[in-house]
Amino acid sequence: MASSNNFWDELAIQSYKTLLKKNPNNAKIHNNLGLAYQRTGQTRRAIRAFRKAIRCDASFAEAHYHLGTTYQKSGSVAQAIRCFMQYNKITKSSSFVVDDLLNELKAEKV
Repeated sequence: MASSNNFWDELAIQSYKTLLKKNPNNAKIHNNLGLAYQRTGQTRRAIRAFRKAIRCDASFAEAHYHLGTTYQKSGSVAQAIRCFMQYNKITKSSSFVVDDLLNELKAEKV
């Protein structure tokens, strides 16, 4: 089953890369590419894709959230906190999930 999932994730990665050749400034495609990289354990590539999504659209809250979760999983606490705080700033609301993540990360940082 894992190899089947890997096949579909790799197919998604190739599809997103193809789409980006035609739409290099599309934040949603960069974000989706980052998610596919994240699912396949390609953390550095996921971070690059999420950061490109943010460069294309700095107000794209979803990319900030996913970049934060990727940083969190890689142990980059300070970067994850910044991403989640930016997510809250952009959405102008408080998310229980993000607030819990922020509290957890801030406690971890101490």
